[in-house]
Amino acid sequence: MDVSRKINLLMVCLRSKEKSTVFGKESIRMGKYRWINSDVEIDFPIDDIVLKNTIEDCEQFDLAGDYQYFGMARAIDVLCKALFAGGHMTQYQWDKLVERYPE
Repeated sequence: MDVSRKINLLMVCLRSKEKSTVFGKESIRMGKYRWINSDVEIDFPIDDIVLKNTIEDCEQFDLAGDYQYFGMARAIDVLCKALFAGGHMTQYQWDKLVERYPE
């Protein structure tokens, strides 16, 4: 894709909140969030307070369209890694959280 096409797609995305371009694919955003995958349901409790607060921050950044979301999404992955290594989280839980909050 040439540069002018990318710029045009970016301008369309900026003008229309329903359209977004991720990894070169144009898609229609149907949900409440911009980057969070709301199709993935978290079907387990999140007991760790630091992880819970990081998820809340991540959701607020997403709603605001703030690119700090991506730093928070990375922090979720790092926290999950530490919780998994300590035996406080399963691989399934880690995978679900990373799928819902992609970097």
